[in-house]
Amino acid sequence: MTHPTDVDVLIVGAGPTGLTFACLLAQLGVKFRIIEKNKNITERSKALAVQARTLELFEYLELAEKAVEMGHPAEGLDLVIRGKTRASFDLRDYGQGLTRYPYVLILEQCKTEKLILEKLESLGGQVEWQRELVDIKQ
Repeated sequence: MTHPTDVDVLIVGAGPTGLTFACLLAQLGVKFRIIEKNKNITERSKALAVQARTLELFEYLELAEKAVEMGHPAEGLDLVIRGKTRASFDLRDYGQGLTRYPYVLILEQCKTEKLILEKLESLGGQVEWQRELVDIKQ
């Protein structure tokens, strides 16, 4: 385990955001620790889709192509209230002309986390599982 004062950045939480940040820091050579109170990546999806900007960031991490292969573009979205469809949105070509990824990619959080975690480990990083931040002083 790394001593707390031997790092420049402490990342609390190994969800998609924390894992992505850790990968970016690893690529830049910044010393960090990433801790997570759970014992592994989520087994359930708390999120269902990946936006274009995330895929652009994944491109920098060389993960975009694999993420696109693992998921599929959303075609639409229905707003359902009390069992009745109140509105429908066509998501095909959402963002056309603005990005290389003009769609919302359906890719469950558990799969997204696994993809990013594998990248982090390939960069020599590791998550300290079952570690929780309970107090901090500046």
